[in-house]
Amino acid sequence: VGFDHDTPAVFRRQINFIQASGIVTAMVGLLQAVPGTELYARLEAEGRLSGKSAGNNVDVATNVVPKMGLNPLLQGYREIMATIYAPGPFTARVKTLLQQYKPGPVRALVTWREIRALLLSIWRLGIRRWSRRTYWDLVFWTLLHRPRLLPLAVTMSIYGYHFQTITERTILPARVPAPIAAGAASRTLAET
Repeated sequence: VGFDHDTPAVFRRQINFIQASGIVTAMVGLLQAVPGTELYARLEAEGRLSGKSAGNNVDVATNVVPKMGLNPLLQGYREIMATIYAPGPFTARVKTLLQQYKPGPVRALVTWREIRALLLSIWRLGIRRWSRRTYWDLVFWTLLHRPRLLPLAVTMSIYGYHFQTITERTILPARVPAPIAAGAASRTLAET
């Protein structure tokens, strides 16, 4: 997010699209202008660059001075991430995936590694985690509707835990990085 044509409505549209399409591992990031691209050259000519491109989609940074302003962009980005990786919406997307997924032949043997992963997921996500209700909701839903896909449902639950942790620890509490805060990125295009 952060394109010139983006308005504050883009954040809700992205959330709705991701949810409706069942994209489980959505990688949402802030626009970066990479040196050597037409975008970089245009923004440099317009005086709308603030620092170098980080190339990291979870550091809550952009080197682009957004037309909508930096604060609305960062607030909207955090809204997207907090919403799509909250346990309820994430579980809903996994169910959408499981409803539509047509697996090939499933191997019958289960490895000790898979059993260990299942037991750890039960302990960490199904017992200790504050969002354990959504874990069990997905497990029981899968057993009722798509039992062959239980290993995939558990794997997706583990992915969800990872994305929720990254969002909670990195994206939501992030402050505006120093090069951006000190640069022109805090201005809107109308102010330049």
